[in-house]
Amino acid sequence: MRAFWIFILTLTFVHAAHARPLTREEQSSLNQTRDRFIEALTSADYEAVVDVIPPRVLSHIARTGGMPEAQLRAQMPKLMATIFSKVDVQKMEMRTEGIEVTTSRGKDGTAYVWGFAPTSLEMSSEGEKLTVNGHTLALREKGKWFLVRTNDVQQVTILKTVYPFLQQADFPDTE
Repeated sequence: MRAFWIFILTLTFVHAAHARPLTREEQSSLNQTRDRFIEALTSADYEAVVDVIPPRVLSHIARTGGMPEAQLRAQMPKLMATIFSKVDVQKMEMRTEGIEVTTSRGKDGTAYVWGFAPTSLEMSSEGEKLTVNGHTLALREKGKWFLVRTNDVQQVTILKTVYPFLQQADFPDTE
């Protein structure tokens, strides 16, 4: 009997870890989030940019920094404005169509859908043009999509801390 339950648990784990295409509804809602994010970034609406950061990530950053989350949320758009003040974001593309996603469960039973979207950002600063290619983690939590770039080791470390199911994920930009 014990072997039977191990087999069932193994099948459940393997099934949960398999990538699959997005459903139509997932694709539509992810595209809406992506489009709002790109519009916010290119128009310097940094409050809207902060809205696509997963709340658990913001909470972790605030806790680590020793400040209330509300204070961090209020300061982040100002910090982004300072960072991007000398940068002109000219074009951003994030290909969400056709990405494969995985469904995972958190320790509390919350279902998460996640996958990596190829991303390209064209910008200029002081007359120099720069294109940054990489991936963005698209993460659906409690029915809402969040976006996090994955070409920064610190970001990936935070994601793996906050979402333990991502510890075994192969982040494409950090290998």
